[in-house]
Amino acid sequence: MPSVTQLMDADITLRPFRIEDSVQLHEAVQESLKELEPWMSWATENYTELTAREYITITRARWEEHTLFAFAITRDHEIVGGCTLSSIHPVYHYCNVGYWVRTSCHGRGIAG
Repeated sequence: MPSVTQLMDADITLRPFRIEDSVQLHEAVQESLKELEPWMSWATENYTELTAREYITITRARWEEHTLFAFAITRDHEIVGGCTLSSIHPVYHYCNVGYWVRTSCHGRGIAG
């Protein structure tokens, strides 16, 4: 993975999750449960601020190992979703990309 850890355009920033994002991440997930539950096994009523904090801690450790890269999608310093690069193939240099955008931000040009 390149050393670039933040990607920006005029409106959206992708950056690694930070521990202090746990409250906003929890709020975004709770707001979006109806849309996330069918697709994301982790999106349940049991998703708490502690769950968000643990997720961020794990993803930061995997980032250091270069095995998973989890980005907060932000707009005006607000978490509007997440994007993860996972199952990174060390030889062929491909991976899986997963992303989600919080419900209140659908249709605002964040992911498409």
